[in-house]
Amino acid sequence: SSSMKLPVLKRVPRKKPTWTETNILNQLEEQYFNAIAYATADWYDLDRLKERFTLLSKSFELLPISNIIDNVLCIKIYRETKEKSEVFIFDDGAVIFWNVQNDDEKLILNEVNKNYFFFFDNQYPKDLINNEKEIMNFIETSTVSTINNDIIKLNRQSESEQLLDKYTVSNALALSVKLGIWEALLDDEVEFVADLANRLKQGKHIKIEHGLMQSKSGELYSLKHAVNLSHGINK
Repeated sequence: SSSMKLPVLKRVPRKKPTWTETNILNQLEEQYFNAIAYATADWYDLDRLKERFTLLSKSFELLPISNIIDNVLCIKIYRETKEKSEVFIFDDGAVIFWNVQNDDEKLILNEVNKNYFFFFDNQYPKDLINNEKEIMNFIETSTVSTINNDIIKLNRQSESEQLLDKYTVSNALALSVKLGIWEALLDDEVEFVADLANRLKQGKHIKIEHGLMQSKSGELYSLKHAVNLSHGINK
């Protein structure tokens, strides 16, 4: 009798707004903007990035959020249109853009992804980064800041309070995209192990290079280490 093949349960991709959907919202009477979240690496060197962004452009200004918040860089981008644009760069490898133009977004992504540690590459594959990015719409209102029907509504009365609100939402978006990355990476490892198990059940001879097993063990250890380091996800 034939052996039953072990099923590989694939996660259901999360539904994310597309550019078409967000652009439709931008055509409404109220002015909507985009908040875009990426996870691109296991971690960022915030001290190096702080030095780089101070010198990179006169239109960039580092903003303090709070005396007790030290896991993120906040960058204000000055624009001719006077519209507010901010970027939150978290030390665990996520970056959140609030109403940032494409050219500035590309410049910042390129900078955070530069590998200054030639002995260690902690970046994620580009296709994985793009697949797991998240886009949300936000609007400024005179009411209390909230999220309703996947729309972020930010109170416009106080810039300092709004910055804290943006940090709070950015932190949640950062954790969400990091989870998406980890789930996708774990899916790849589960599929590899399930394939080996099925071949063993069928009595097939398996020849695996020692280097491949070391590589897979390293990937699993790295993934476990990254999850353990992200204390925010466990709280």
